[in-house]
Amino acid sequence: MYSIAVLDDRNEQRTTLVRSIGTALPEGWRVVECPLLDDQSAYSDWLIINDVLVLVVDQVLNEQAVESVGNVDYKGHEVIEAIRKTFPDYPVFIVTAHPSDEDLADHAGNAEDVITRNELTGDVRKYVARMVRAGQRFHAEHERRLAEMTDLATKVALGNASDDEKDELKRLQISLGAQRAATIDVTREDALTGVDERVTRLEKLQREVEALLPHTESR
Repeated sequence: MYSIAVLDDRNEQRTTLVRSIGTALPEGWRVVECPLLDDQSAYSDWLIINDVLVLVVDQVLNEQAVESVGNVDYKGHEVIEAIRKTFPDYPVFIVTAHPSDEDLADHAGNAEDVITRNELTGDVRKYVARMVRAGQRFHAEHERRLAEMTDLATKVALGNASDDEKDELKRLQISLGAQRAATIDVTREDALTGVDERVTRLEKLQREVEALLPHTESR
């Protein structure tokens, strides 16, 4: 199941957003609450671990409100900047009750969209549809790049990669995020195991196909 996460430091506002978004989600999607983290660089890992494809973040996360779940010294646009260092194309929507915020005006272009709370709750299906489409695009492209990177890493491990393929692997690692790419290490043993598994699957498929074909009597 895919998720949209809501990051808001104030309990009442966060609950309202979660409920509102939840009413317009298609089958196979859910909305979850994102915890307020001390270090904004930690959001990337949290989002991927929890299968979150879209983040909806409040711009003003550093309010000293009584109902706030914590106290941080950064704003929503800074969360976007931190996430994009790891996943440059990750979709983040800013929801705000303060569209005139000076910091937001300087960084609004980094978000997929900037939406006021009244706009979102007033036409929730339209905005949620945009969020879902953005999440689907990110997921499809991310999976395509991961598959391509895995194939290239296997070639490198087997010693079969050309210089162009090695350069392409580096470009893919950068596009998928330096932190995430740094954890990818395909050894020669891993590569050979992967090849064996593919061969085994192909042989099994061939046997299944042959079993379905009518046998021709020899003359």
